[in-house]
Amino acid sequence: MRLFFIFNIIFLNILFFKIIILPNNILAQTYSVADCKTDFQFIKKVIQQMHGGLYQSVSVAEFEKKMAEFEKKITKPMEAHNFFRFLTNGFVGLGFDHTSIGLPEEYFKDLLLRNSFFPLPLYFMKGKAHLNYDFLEIPAGAEITHINEEKVTNLVAKFIDQTVEEVEKGENGSINFRTLEENFSIWYFLEFGEKSFFDVKYTDFETKKSNKLRINAINSRALNGRKLSLLSKKSERYKEDIHYVYVDSLKTLLVTLNTFKADSAKFVEMWDRIAQGTDGIKNFVLDLRQNGGGFMELGEILYSYFIDKPHKNKLNEEIRSRTIIEKDQVLKINGYPARKEDIEYAENYLKNGFSEKANQKGSFLSKKDFGGMAEIKPRPATIKSNIYILIGGNSYSTAVSFGRFMYNNADRNITFVGEETGSSYYGHTANILLSYKLPKTNLVFELPLVQVDFPTIKKDIPKKRGIIPQMKISQNIEDFMKGEDTVLNELFKKLK
Repeated sequence: MRLFFIFNIIFLNILFFKIIILPNNILAQTYSVADCKTDFQFIKKVIQQMHGGLYQSVSVAEFEKKMAEFEKKITKPMEAHNFFRFLTNGFVGLGFDHTSIGLPEEYFKDLLLRNSFFPLPLYFMKGKAHLNYDFLEIPAGAEITHINEEKVTNLVAKFIDQTVEEVEKGENGSINFRTLEENFSIWYFLEFGEKSFFDVKYTDFETKKSNKLRINAINSRALNGRKLSLLSKKSERYKEDIHYVYVDSLKTLLVTLNTFKADSAKFVEMWDRIAQGTDGIKNFVLDLRQNGGGFMELGEILYSYFIDKPHKNKLNEEIRSRTIIEKDQVLKINGYPARKEDIEYAENYLKNGFSEKANQKGSFLSKKDFGGMAEIKPRPATIKSNIYILIGGNSYSTAVSFGRFMYNNADRNITFVGEETGSSYYGHTANILLSYKLPKTNLVFELPLVQVDFPTIKKDIPKKRGIIPQMKISQNIEDFMKGEDTVLNELFKKLK
């Protein structure tokens, strides 16, 4: 469990907002040492009093020492984006997840049409950056080796610690590279400032020749457009919330589920149809590699299609506070604008669902049978095929909670395939996410309020790690160039 500062390009996707171009100097607005320290102390305060995962990975003494050392480094005024980077680097290593620092919305509005960004979407394989877009002047899949004379490997080393999520770097760090792909352009901008062009050196995969090309910077709107056409997500299977196809030669049903965000009634109706159609199917393949999570309830519902007997599901949950502090600075709750009644509803949840008296750690434990289904019961129609679950660094949150159920299911023949998940196997801190506007710099700090520990039977996965697949397969450049899915290809070979 490591701190992950979300600076996802999706934050820039404000195409439906009224466009407001602000003065150029918003990018260089400077804040005094006193202002930076005020906001640092604000973050420290809300972490200490509200963060559900506090002291899960560090002791009280370690936290205080880290904060004291960190604050001493605030010795000179900083521009907003430099203070942002200062915070991202400083909080890494505390063991937090679902915790993020973001720039003010006004900053993104200013960048909407500003040509400042590195224009090439990247895909990382074995630590190397490959072009992940049909760009006319550079062959698709070419390895990008240098940007403005700097080796990309050096840039990766510079940025990779900002990508660490709630799991430690695993065998191949897949979550780190998947996050780096999403954020590379904006992190480059924050590190090196505005650029009107980029000198790119690349190696053609086919000819093995190195070439140089000067390309112009683009704005965030154009960059988002390119991210809708990534070669790595070219398959129709990743363009819908759910997609399924039957492979007759293998008697295999392949279902790609890209989100757990859906209406629960419609979700049940859809999976009823899928389960009822699996009679006679030998293999059921569920692809969760692009599933970033959603509603925990839907993960529990989905699991009910893979069991024959009731399954107890008592989550161990705890919080640091039964009240919400600094209410005037709360911007959002779970990503939605926070109205007064929303804050009251969240606070009632904390008061009604958790004990009135703190334990020795200073935490309040969830009351009996509170949170999630106390018992998951099997559906009338269940899936009895051999089950293969495809996972990777973008499998996150609810996708991993569901995967944890399946990993511990001894009644089914279940095999995980692909790469380690981005979320921890043993639990996470989530449920209620509060976004605070920092009082001086207007940066946005988001933190989770509820620590959730998953009940697990199998303990063979190391702590602070995601679900590790039994069949470890990664995408290779040869298949990438042909537009083929290495993981799926290798699995289908096994199923023949």
